[in-house]
Amino acid sequence: MKSRKSDIRAMKCLVALEHRGEACGRSGAPEQAAETHSRAERRQNDRRQAKRFVWRERRSGFDRRQQPPRNAAERVFADTLAQLRARPDLVILVILTINLLSAVDAVLTLNALSLGAQEANPLLRTLMERDPTLWIWAKTAVVAVLSFVLWTLRRYRVGLITALFGLGAFTAVLMWHIVGSIALFS
Repeated sequence: MKSRKSDIRAMKCLVALEHRGEACGRSGAPEQAAETHSRAERRQNDRRQAKRFVWRERRSGFDRRQQPPRNAAERVFADTLAQLRARPDLVILVILTINLLSAVDAVLTLNALSLGAQEANPLLRTLMERDPTLWIWAKTAVVAVLSFVLWTLRRYRVGLITALFGLGAFTAVLMWHIVGSIALFS
């Protein structure tokens, strides 16, 4: 019959050496297990270097509580926002297009003003009456500051929606100039 002391010693040995791949001898002293891997292989496959938890993103979009799109238009809008969020180069393209449309708006406004039209924006009309150069600088500065704000908010839904809204607004202004030019020359 084994003594209680040897049982305790054997238990301590098992607990202490279980994780290291070593075995306990009859006396409770550790015995080296036969090495099946070299030290380099053990370091390479070390459990401490292995990723234990990987967060897998199983949704697309901005809010997991959000209901799925109800119709095709909502789906297209949600997909557009997801693409803009995933690809910053598309956000840069939208911001550059807004700046380009703003410059085209300035040129077409100056052209219309030379033909006798009036500036519709009261603030810009006041600047235009004082100095046309000041008007151009103010228009360019406002669009540049807003472009910077849109770039800093590119990771957020409100920033992307604002960028798309700005693109739509400048496109509508460009269409307004085209319709006005057609009406003026016909």
